[in-house]
Amino acid sequence: MALLSTRRRWTLLVAVVAMAVFLPTLGHGFVFDDGAEVVSNGYIRSLTNVPQIWCSNTWAGAGLNNNTFRPLTITTYALNYTAGGLTPWGYHLVNILLHALISVLVFRLAVRWGMRPVAAAVGALLFAVHPIHVEAVVYVAGRKELLTTTFLLATLIAWTARLAPAVAVGSLLFVLDGGLRWLGLFGLPLLLLALRGGSLGGWFLGRSAGGQQYRKAADSPVRRVGAVITLHVFTPATAGL
Repeated sequence: MALLSTRRRWTLLVAVVAMAVFLPTLGHGFVFDDGAEVVSNGYIRSLTNVPQIWCSNTWAGAGLNNNTFRPLTITTYALNYTAGGLTPWGYHLVNILLHALISVLVFRLAVRWGMRPVAAAVGALLFAVHPIHVEAVVYVAGRKELLTTTFLLATLIAWTARLAPAVAVGSLLFVLDGGLRWLGLFGLPLLLLALRGGSLGGWFLGRSAGGQQYRKAADSPVRRVGAVITLHVFTPATAGL
């Protein structure tokens, strides 16, 4: 029970820090691609347009051609518009909450991979405050990267926990919001297979037979740092697809 309580405290701390560093963005407006994806996007003005969103490219609602397909992201803009029109802070708030969720998932995945809560929390906190995430969080159109990363991490956690239905759902959402590109179609399955075989998780954490040996190997300070760096670098790099 004490361990569970400790994990909850670390989870709360990670979430609060992740939100706190980006709270000033609530006063920001729309910039760059936000214009085509949100401000000029007629499709998000009504939820009745959702079927059209799922049959069109990312900028079709603004009368423009674009070679990306992010229907889930555009659907979230439609939900934002329904809740508050084109008031920018609502869109920024969703991005901030997604970033907080991602940071918590980084913490949870690190614990799943055998790291002690304090080490996992340090890695997640570094992840939460790293400036590499500024574009994805501050820029409303960066939501596509946030959603893709959320589905990626959730799928990895479900895979580690052997929750087959959750893996299937997470993989589908990852592929859909990944724009059906090659990394979404082939990268995630290859990663899951590597983790299943122990070649990726085992290489960083020294996993040999799972269970206690997995945790014992993760106690090595060098391997803890290796796991933190892996989560810190791999996740944002993969999100961009």
